[in-house]
Amino acid sequence: MKIRKSIEKDFKGMMEIAKMLHPKWFDKDAINRVIPLDLKIQKGFVAEEKGKILGFITYFSNEAKVKIGWMG
Repeated sequence: MKIRKSIEKDFKGMMEIAKMLHPKWFDKDAINRVIPLDLKIQKGFVAEEKGKILGFITYFSNEAKVKIGWMG
C-alpha cells in the first residue's frame, strides 16, 4: 500500500468510500453536496494499492490550527 498526496483524479475513488460511511454521520445532503465540495478544496492524502483508493484523509486550517476535514 502507498500513502500519497491526493490529486484531482482521486476524487471518484474518495467519493466511493465516502458513500460507504455511516449514514448517521453522513446523510444524503452531506454525500451529495458537502463532501464533494470539501474533497475538491481541502488538501489530503490517499491510501492506494494497485491503482485503487483504499482510504483517504483531508485537512484544512482554521484559526491557525490544522483540522481534519474528512476521513474514510
